[in-house]
Amino acid sequence: MSKSEQTKRGIARAFVSMVESQPLEKVNVSKLVDAMGINRKTFYYHFTDKTDLVIWTFRSALADALQERFEREQLVEPGPGSQDPYQDLPCYVLNKLGVRSLDHSGFFQTFLNVLAGNRTYYLKVLSSPTAGLAPYLEGLYEPLVKADIEFILGGRYLPPESASFLSTYFVTAALGMLFRLLEHPELLSNQAAVEPFANLTHEALRHAIEDHPMRRAPRPAQ
Repeated sequence: MSKSEQTKRGIARAFVSMVESQPLEKVNVSKLVDAMGINRKTFYYHFTDKTDLVIWTFRSALADALQERFEREQLVEPGPGSQDPYQDLPCYVLNKLGVRSLDHSGFFQTFLNVLAGNRTYYLKVLSSPTAGLAPYLEGLYEPLVKADIEFILGGRYLPPESASFLSTYFVTAALGMLFRLLEHPELLSNQAAVEPFANLTHEALRHAIEDHPMRRAPRPAQ
């Protein structure tokens, strides 16, 4: 790991530690660099602002966890067309269960484990209207779930507006449930009850598509 990467991760660790012990709104760049003994230029060399720091802190932790759990060919990055600032960091997986079927239960568990690993910090960050992590995650995952929908369709046609609706619906529902589990970890205490539904998001998504009347794609205008 380069010295620059070590500094970047050190800033993130210090930020998490400070937010765990005081309100997020009171942890500004000045306090952070003073606590670390670095100058503001060092912070702004690595991060645009505090929101950027919040986003990278989660994305880097998630990328590390995904790389540890999944094979390289299963990992998914946002891609250059996404305009995401961290296109090189994996944030999702593609785990094919069969024809037109996906099992992403391992991804959701990994995602939740990252949040739970710094529970106090993420409870504050996700409840903050200014931190920006929750809306960022919605924007990050909607196009990735659209790609899941294309895989499930397997060449069949679904109107683009329907695919957009489904991706928004299921991303919002999945993230909302993960955040809810972070707030109430006792909901996971009965693993025997939870385990059969670990892949609920993609099972429900597939059923929603399969139950939808399919039609042929419209022919391009002459």
